[in-house]
Amino acid sequence: MDEITAEAENGIQITPDTINAIIQSSNLADKMKPRDLEELGRIVCDEYRIDEDSRKGWLNEMREATDLARQIAERKTDASGVVLANVKMPIISSAISQFSSRALPNIVKGRNVVKAKIIGADPGGVKAARASRVSSFMNHQILDDMDDWESETDLLLTLLGLNGSMFRKVYRDFSSGKNCADLVLPEDLVVHYYAKSFEPRATHILYLNRNEIQGKIRSGEFLKHEYSISDEDVQREEQEDKSRDPEDTVRGICYLEQHRWWDLDGDGFDEPCIVTVHYSSSKVVRIVPRFDIEGVSFDEDSEKITHIKPLCYFVKYPFMRSLEGSFYEVGFGILMGPMCRAINTNVNQLIDAATKQNNGGGFIGKGLRLGKSGSVRFKSDEYHVVNSVGDDIRKNIVPFPWRGPSQTLFQLLGLMIDQTKELASMSDAMAGQNPPRDQPATTTLALIEQGLKVFGAVFKRVFLALKKEFAMLYRLNRLYMSQGEYLNIVDDQEASMDDWDGEGKDIVPIADESELTDTQRALKAQTLLQMRQPYNAIEIEKRFYEALGIEDYQKLLPPEGWEPPPDPDIEIKKAELGLKAKELEIKEAETLLILAERRNRALGLWAKSVKDLATAQATADESQADQIRLMIEAAQAEIDLYDRITGRGNGKGDFRGRKPRGVSLLEDAGPGIAGGVPQAQEAAGAVTQPGVGFGSQPGISGQDFSGGIPS
Repeated sequence: MDEITAEAENGIQITPDTINAIIQSSNLADKMKPRDLEELGRIVCDEYRIDEDSRKGWLNEMREATDLARQIAERKTDASGVVLANVKMPIISSAISQFSSRALPNIVKGRNVVKAKIIGADPGGVKAARASRVSSFMNHQILDDMDDWESETDLLLTLLGLNGSMFRKVYRDFSSGKNCADLVLPEDLVVHYYAKSFEPRATHILYLNRNEIQGKIRSGEFLKHEYSISDEDVQREEQEDKSRDPEDTVRGICYLEQHRWWDLDGDGFDEPCIVTVHYSSSKVVRIVPRFDIEGVSFDEDSEKITHIKPLCYFVKYPFMRSLEGSFYEVGFGILMGPMCRAINTNVNQLIDAATKQNNGGGFIGKGLRLGKSGSVRFKSDEYHVVNSVGDDIRKNIVPFPWRGPSQTLFQLLGLMIDQTKELASMSDAMAGQNPPRDQPATTTLALIEQGLKVFGAVFKRVFLALKKEFAMLYRLNRLYMSQGEYLNIVDDQEASMDDWDGEGKDIVPIADESELTDTQRALKAQTLLQMRQPYNAIEIEKRFYEALGIEDYQKLLPPEGWEPPPDPDIEIKKAELGLKAKELEIKEAETLLILAERRNRALGLWAKSVKDLATAQATADESQADQIRLMIEAAQAEIDLYDRITGRGNGKGDFRGRKPRGVSLLEDAGPGIAGGVPQAQEAAGAVTQPGVGFGSQPGISGQDFSGGIPS
């Protein structure tokens, strides 16, 4: 701090050169002028009272709602001293219990509360490996290193349903070297009722015992100050009518830790800071900055601050948004409070009416002598002797006409209870009661899912608050965690502090806001299990076991490189397909054999016809030549059919320009043409003769014949 301790009367000078020293300082109060500290302490206390007064109505409603939820019943009597009924129906407490019991298993799933998402492509699996290391460390840190996080989360969810707002304070405890996420009750975090956020100020009421105060003074965290109780302090607190004594010896001595803005260096630009004040004396005991070097922007000359991004240490967990747009949200206490009070009044009236009717009472005539006292009290199986005969007793006793419980009030009570259950999503099916016998299971599931819509919206807000809390813990790990601390938990050679680069936006709760019941998770897991090919079977197995909440499921997975044995049913189907393929091949071969036989016969006929045509032309027998030409055309059409089916030749029976070759084995099997096509052509004596080859005759070349010869 040598850079900023020139002289105390000069105050704090915030420049680019001194900003790191300021941020790392444990207490800036000893660098400020005494008169500035006195003014700051007075302003902190005054603004705290302004914020406290702005939320008085909300605090009163919360206290009444708490009494309703706790079912606190005082003794009530009428004007005559008779004890009256004062029953408190457990409607609010039941709604709170159902909410917290559904929310907690979704937030803490076994040994997992946080996971790291993979954003973007990850071809080499590098992001997935980093996500696994980071989430593994943070799960261990939250559940094992951070004391009471899980139990305080349970309390947070319970009180959230009642109050509508709960808070967590996330910070680094340098004395223990651990991250902390302390639960803060809404009455201990004072923000102006109509503020939009924790800015411009939020006051955390701290209660410290004497040893804690003395320890902070000795470590330099607090300035040395007098914290004993004076008579003037007690009188002032009594005059201000505070709900709690700020010097309560059980809870501790009251300090105000106000997260606010204040001009620390007197340059006219306020800086975010945390000011701690001893409330009874209004004395400032500590000032620390509420920003880091990454959030400070300077002008072009790097001389003046142009912008500072404040750090927020608090996370707000909302239940339902306030209809007034206030900072403090709405819970079951405010939503159901008026209706619950009406229900309690109705129930007590019915009970009192029934009690009066059961107790009886009325008028006794003077002519009926009941003894010296004028009254008679009965015990079981007991008779009293009176000075009266026969019906004289009945005639002298007139019972008071108590009306008894009203059926109208009873029906109205049922209507009000149904409305409160609907508001809190407390249907019979949601409470686990059996549905009607004739109601299908799908209808029941649909009703449960619809009833969870309200709860789903609330849980979405809790999910977002958890995400913000985990991002703050991620930032603290990035700034203050050591390499050894990280490697001690994550047993991976690839682990390094580079895993914590970035802002932690990919750190999210493991909870799924779309899965609110075990049935939904089971159905989703079963759907995943049915998705085998062509999907990653190992990844499907992992997600299936995670959805079912099975611990140490990694031990159940097969080793890397293991391939499952072939499925017998699949092998049988493959064999059947192979047999069918072979049958088709045999049929195809038989078909080609028939076609080859017909082609060979056509070739023989064509060769013979060419020879006969030459003879007919030599003898000038035109009628016979025309008949031979028709036979040649029929043979050519048969050959073309075979060529089109087998893809051989040019599809027109024209062999000119092709190298002569022998026919296939199937063609060789044809009768009368054992030597193949060239031999048949040579036997005809016309293939190699100019002007006699196939296609050379007028009316034959280039024509497409579709006819055939008789088989």
